[in-house]
Amino acid sequence: MSAACGEALDPCLLDTIMSAVDQAEGRPARPWWHYTPERKRLLTATRPTTNEDA
Repeated sequence: MSAACGEALDPCLLDTIMSAVDQAEGRPARPWWHYTPERKRLLTATRPTTNEDA
C-alpha cells in the first residue's frame, strides 16, 4: 500500500484491513491490535533477504 501511495503508511493500517476482512468473511469482530503479531510475522516472512541478513 505504501508503494501505491508513494509514501510510508502506518503499518497498523494493515492490522485494520486484516480485521475488516476477517469480519467481512464472517469471523468475529476483533480490535485491530489483535492482528499486530500476525502482521509482523507476515511482513518478516515476505521481507527480501539481503547480504546483511546472512
